[in-house]
Amino acid sequence: MDALTSNIEQREMALHAINSQFTTQAKQMVAQIQTLEEQNAKLQEKSKEVEAVSKQNAKLQERVKKLAQEKENLSKKRKEDEEKRTQTEREAADAMDSLQAKDVRQKLNDPELHVSREEVTPLRSEERKPEMSPPNTTQVSQLEQTVSSLEKDRSRLHHDLQQCLFEIHRRDQYIQQVAHKARDTLCSRWSRTKPLCPLSSAPVSQSHQQEALFTEVAPGAPQERSRETETAAQLTDRLQELEQNLSEERTRREAAEEALISAEDRLKLLQTREVPRDFSIDMEPDEEWDAVSLDPSQPLISRKVRGSALLCRQWLRGRSLYFSRILRSRTRAPYLFMGYLLTLHVLLLLCLTGAL
Repeated sequence: MDALTSNIEQREMALHAINSQFTTQAKQMVAQIQTLEEQNAKLQEKSKEVEAVSKQNAKLQERVKKLAQEKENLSKKRKEDEEKRTQTEREAADAMDSLQAKDVRQKLNDPELHVSREEVTPLRSEERKPEMSPPNTTQVSQLEQTVSSLEKDRSRLHHDLQQCLFEIHRRDQYIQQVAHKARDTLCSRWSRTKPLCPLSSAPVSQSHQQEALFTEVAPGAPQERSRETETAAQLTDRLQELEQNLSEERTRREAAEEALISAEDRLKLLQTREVPRDFSIDMEPDEEWDAVSLDPSQPLISRKVRGSALLCRQWLRGRSLYFSRILRSRTRAPYLFMGYLLTLHVLLLLCLTGAL
């Protein structure tokens, strides 16, 4: 009997040790699952931030393209205005030359000066213009009006050209501000996820260089277009880097989700394999012991049970252990177990009263 109890106690201690090991492993797995869930939530937030940054970058690129198109249109308009101005200047110069020639002819044809035809020939050879009849006052007034209108057009075109140059310079400054804002937003968003010190320092130095170049060169020069193309190429490179970082974050998130799923599966397996903590050892006093054999051929203790009440008790004990295990594993099991016990008691009462 002592050997049996000691053996049972040893087994109980071993089971308690195994149970404690399983509980510690389960706690560790739960902690790992919680950490993985937190990491997954952080990765999802980072992916949302990266998507928002990519959308903002796309919008900024569209705005930069629109501004570049507007700048090209303004440069074309400026060239057209310059061509018109040169044409008007040429027309005004021709008109002034013609007026000077007419004044000279009037002076030559005036009888008070008494200039001979021979003295007029070198002037005619220098002017290289055909002889014309002396102009009337109406023609002179018309020519003066045309000259004044041409001068007005010239001044108006000069004013328009200055306005165009000012508008182009203002657009260039606005494009620079938008590019600076885009770089600042990108660096601020990505500094939360990864240290991008070299990436942030490079755009700042490039922006300072661009400002120096824009101050040195007049707006609308061909070097500005090259700088704009360089900024556009830099923005495209930055977009590609952002897309690569996004793909890396997605792969990491997928790996974390797979690890979390595997950890959940392991925890479920451990829960299914978990040994019940409570052990009940009952010794029935109604049992009748036959004999204790000390032969080496028969090492076990043999016992003889009297009556069928012990079988019923053993069956009830097995049922109680089974239901206690179910009660621990499921949430609705207590209610089912209580209903089962009530039905058993009702059936027993009916059997005892003789109703069945």
